[in-house]
Amino acid sequence: RTGADGWNLIGNPYPAAIDWDLVFVNAISLDNLVQIYDQTINDYAIYNGTTPASSTGQLFGSGGVLSSTQGFWVHSTAGTPSLTFRETHKSSTTSRPLVKEKPDYYADNCIHLFLRTPMMKNACESVINFIDGSSADADEQDVVFMRSPDKKTPSFTPLSADGKKLRITILDGNQPKLDIPIVSGIHVPGTYILDFKGINSLTQHSCVYLEDVDAGKFINLTKENSYTFTHNDISKEHKFILHFSNDSENCERSASTLQALLSYFTFISYSDDGVYANFNFSEQTDVRM
Repeated sequence: RTGADGWNLIGNPYPAAIDWDLVFVNAISLDNLVQIYDQTINDYAIYNGTTPASSTGQLFGSGGVLSSTQGFWVHSTAGTPSLTFRETHKSSTTSRPLVKEKPDYYADNCIHLFLRTPMMKNACESVINFIDGSSADADEQDVVFMRSPDKKTPSFTPLSADGKKLRITILDGNQPKLDIPIVSGIHVPGTYILDFKGINSLTQHSCVYLEDVDAGKFINLTKENSYTFTHNDISKEHKFILHFSNDSENCERSASTLQALLSYFTFISYSDDGVYANFNFSEQTDVRM
């Protein structure tokens, strides 16, 4: 598909379900993942064959089983990808057009981030998964963002260290402190709700809080697993930062102190050139950043 960053639309050619894990064994120049349009949220669901626990939507918990005649997207890593279907790839598992129901469990060190709104069913889901030794730059473990064909569907995409928008982000959890920038594309003005699943599954970070950069708010996600915000200027993305650390004793204090400092000392403005913060300190004030 021209201009789609390596995404290609193909389909299951058999009158039976197929097992993507078997199909991928002989794949050439393809990432180990598929995307299917999930009509329950008007956005894409992802099956990640490398780390199945980071799959999303109705493909979470599917085992990579794709129904008969199901169309799906694959992502190429080079100019001449190849995929061969064989009889041995068929699965005896019966499934709906979007495979199985989503089970109610989440793997350790894997966070699912849901963005929804009471105004419509359109929603999106992203994943942050911590695997030792993973790169902060976008690589073959990550899944790059592809916008829903429904232009009203919002997006909530973590940014890699090299600035790529991602749907599935794989990071090295062996870092005492991580700050992950996230941008949300809002195309219908109104109220939106962020839900975070799997925060309590983290084994390497005991303090997690969300910073709403645009609103100047901080939310301790170890105590609250959802956050509601309003966005009315659809010409601009809504900016967030997700903070991870090991300092559980000072987690609440860190978030509240940052919010107090921002509300009392600063004036923040935005322009095409960047973000400006005026701390209103006297000229002789000592500051440690």
